Amino acid sequence: MKREIKNIGSVQPLDKEGYIVNICSLDKVQEQYSPVVEEMLELYQEHFAVHLHSVYLRGSVAKGTAIPPISDIDTIAVSHTKLSKEALQPKRKMMDYLESKYNFLEGAEVHFQSLADIHQDRRLQFLLKTQCVCIFGEDLNPSLPKFKPGKDGRPHSDFFEQDLAKLKNWLTVEKDPKDIRESCNWIMRRMVRIGFELVMEKEQCFTRDLYPCYERFSKHYPEKQEEMYELLKLAVYPVGDAKVIMEKVDSMADFLLKEIVGLG
Repeated sequence: MKREIKNIGSVQPLDKEGYIVNICSLDKVQEQYSPVVEEMLELYQEHFAVHLHSVYLRGSVAKGTAIPPISDIDTIAVSHTKLSKEALQPKRKMMDYLESKYNFLEGAEVHFQSLADIHQDRRLQFLLKTQCVCIFGEDLNPSLPKFKPGKDGRPHSDFFEQDLAKLKNWLTVEKDPKDIRESCNWIMRRMVRIGFELVMEKEQCFTRDLYPCYERFSKHYPEKQEEMYELLKLAVYPVGDAKVIMEKVDSMADFLLKEIVGLG
């Protein structure tokens, strides 16, 4: 059976001054995902109540465009202080519980950042301001600066070399096909989004949605369109074969790294 790659997703528009418009809203959360959001927030409060400053929903669920079973639910929690590994141990339990209970989820992501991290890191500020909606606590977004397409919106490009090294280490020792598929999903999504980061300023818009990333990249690099489409397919339908993953990664990695250097 041939798996279809649907032309779905959107780009975030700019306002009249050229700043990225945040299109996330709790009102857009689809009915199927509302209980997941509610239960995830309950789990945050159960396991991390004394540490929580605020919690944010991001991604397709926050935009009302989630597609089961492809989409995950992605959240960011801001803690009053940086948490230790011991304090963060319930994260895995939360994610495993939600993924097993709601079988239409691709995954359930729990990320923590301290309040100090947010104040010091413009990339984190960019993430909250342009791609997140507050679902608990004091919303930081009104106090954060506005952003235009540019360097602050290129987190994947800036860490691509390190990500490649991590991937190769993981695939050297990892034998579980499920974990290999997760690695495939992770790196392919990053590479497709890097493709968009290369052309974001020329396109004067912003997106994390995979198909629009592929489409915008292909406008500027038609000679690489076919190879990027292969990465897109593996991002949507990951495989548990380390050899296949590395073949596709190696076919584009040098090109992307070279173009990233050109961004300055």
